[in-house]
Amino acid sequence: VALAGGAQGLRYIRQLLSQAKQFPSIKTIALEFDPAQLKSIRALIKQWSPEVRVTIISDGRKIRGLVAQR
Repeated sequence: VALAGGAQGLRYIRQLLSQAKQFPSIKTIALEFDPAQLKSIRALIKQWSPEVRVTIISDGRKIRGLVAQR
């Protein structure tokens, strides 16, 4: 399913963050993504929660994902 994420590959991340807005009790979201999407994903996360803290997950060579906490 993740490979069918729309033109930019962000369809499901947009959907997840949109749904998360409806539940203020959600404080943490973890995502795995293509490193080329990082800038777009950061912008989407800021829409979810402007005061969010983002921690990048890396294997030392390549970004593998992130954890967003508000």
